[in-house]
Parts: sequence; structure tokens; C-alpha cells
Amino acid sequence: MVDDLWPRRMQRQLRPEAVRANLVRAGAVLAAHQVLRGQIVGRLRGFFSFSGESEGSEGLGLYQSEVLSRARSEVSACLDWLVESGPLSSEDAAMANRLREERNRVAHELPKALIDPAFPVNETIVQDAARVSQAIARFWALTWATANPAFDNREIDPTAVESGASLLIAYLGQLAGPQDDVIR
Repeated sequence: MVDDLWPRRMQRQLRPEAVRANLVRAGAVLAAHQVLRGQIVGRLRGFFSFSGESEGSEGLGLYQSEVLSRARSEVSACLDWLVESGPLSSEDAAMANRLREERNRVAHELPKALIDPAFPVNETIVQDAARVSQAIARFWALTWATANPAFDNREIDPTAVESGASLLIAYLGQLAGPQDDVIR
């Protein structure tokens, strides 16, 4: 009977190792979102800030006109700029938006994410976020190297570029990976 399955499923779901695995998955989604958001917004804002604009009452005028004017949300505006500038594809931007949606779903329903078998956390989205994070890190590293005379006449292998943020998200993706054996 269906009713007989529910108590057994809840018993399995309430085992400490199952709650721990769900907590790791949920935490990985929350942390990956925060780190990726920082890369999307923080690096771009910093880039325009470094260009000589002051953060007084005028605000970052160039950042406002070149980036923020693109969308109502700062993240959406920055994603649009990153897509237009080349490091991200529209699919990457869509993935960042899906990560935000998953983060919101998990954050607003955290108790459910920990114990409800009918509320799975999308762990693969963290692995997708690592790929997007790496693309952003490469873009900014190569942009910086191009503007830095110390790198003149030096070949930089883009695939060798890594950042702490992208490494952290990749690690979170590994931690959040499939753990069906723990939950079942």
C-alpha cells in the first residue's frame, strides 16, 4: 500500500547520514549561488570602478550607463554585459538564472530540502555553475594580463587559468554530487 511506504521513506530520510547529505547539497547550492553572483557582479563593478570612476554621489556613471541600464536587476544586467562581451553564452546566463531560482527554492524551503524525499535538490546545477565560474575567471584573468605590461610577449594558456572562486564552486559540485546510496 502507498500509505505503508511513506513512514519507511521518512525513516530513511531522517537518518543522520541522509539529512547530512541533503544539508551538503542544499549548502552547496546556496554557497555556489553567492560565489557565482560575486563573480558576475563584483568583478564587473570593480572593472568599471578601476577605470577611474568615483563612488561618490555621482555613482559609477560608466557602470550605470554601460551595464546597469541593460536590465532592472543588477545580476541580469551584468549577465547581459558578459554575454555581449564574450565570456558567457546565452546558455551560460540562463544557467546562472536557473541557479538563482534553485537557490531561492532551497533557501525558502530549507527544512523541506533536508527531510522531504519529494523535494530533491538539483546537485548538477552546482557543477554547471563551476563551468560558468571558470569562464568568467578566464575572461578577467586574460583581460588583466592583456592590460599588464608584465605579460607582454608572453603566451597564456586560457585552459590553465583558475580562480579561487571557480575552484570553490567545482569543489562544492563534487561534494553535492550524487549520494543516492546515502539517502536510499
